[in-house]
Amino acid sequence: MNNLVLAVFTILLAHLSFADNHAASQYSALDMYACSFNKGKDMDDLRALSGELDAWAKENSLTGSSYMLTPHTADLGDSDLDLVFLDRYKSHEDLGLAHIAWSEKSGKLRNKMAKIISCDSSWIMTGFAVAPDLQMEQEADSGTLTFWRCAFNDGQGWSQLAAADQRWLEHLKSEGIDLEGGLYRWWPGAGWSPQDDTDYVNVYVAKDMAMRGRTLHKMWSGLGGVREEIYSGISQCKYPSIWNVSAAGGSS
Repeated sequence: MNNLVLAVFTILLAHLSFADNHAASQYSALDMYACSFNKGKDMDDLRALSGELDAWAKENSLTGSSYMLTPHTADLGDSDLDLVFLDRYKSHEDLGLAHIAWSEKSGKLRNKMAKIISCDSSWIMTGFAVAPDLQMEQEADSGTLTFWRCAFNDGQGWSQLAAADQRWLEHLKSEGIDLEGGLYRWWPGAGWSPQDDTDYVNVYVAKDMAMRGRTLHKMWSGLGGVREEIYSGISQCKYPSIWNVSAAGGSS
């Protein structure tokens, strides 16, 4: 595994306690759409619908929050992708209820959005809060997300990853290390490409690029040997990509 990828993956787990945080009960359902702007349309047109999205979500008693993800530092290849539209719900049942409401009750709002963006693919994921930044979740309406797609090595899985997390937590706690931001894991679900062998996605949430930079600096603070010994051989993670995220309306 690339040392930089492994470094970020492991050092961000400083906040984590699998046993104490009950991560399994902190899951969310993620509904994601890969979209591009129609000719003559841009982000300003999409943002102009934020108020209507909020009003529609409240009217239909939805529990979700909507976000727009745009590439900051990412290799998109030949894709004409402009943004990823992300809806996050408290449960997969709530996600299902939102799908029903959008199909049956969105009316003119759906037509307005279709004139602004075209979404060629969609997929569903399950997110878990590994080391959440609760203050940032409640107060921030924008930030940066860093993604790593990871695949387990042969013979490795969730139990090995959880055990390594706990060892790393105990070491960092003993060193008195305090980090910023939050760490989440996303599991692929329906709609995920069958050609993609990703087992999970690590997501680091920072308030801005400066916060992310401070974390990167702490990565290289002499903990590399311990880090690699703890996580060696568990999984392979690809180079990260960085995305800007901002609230898109639709929260309730």
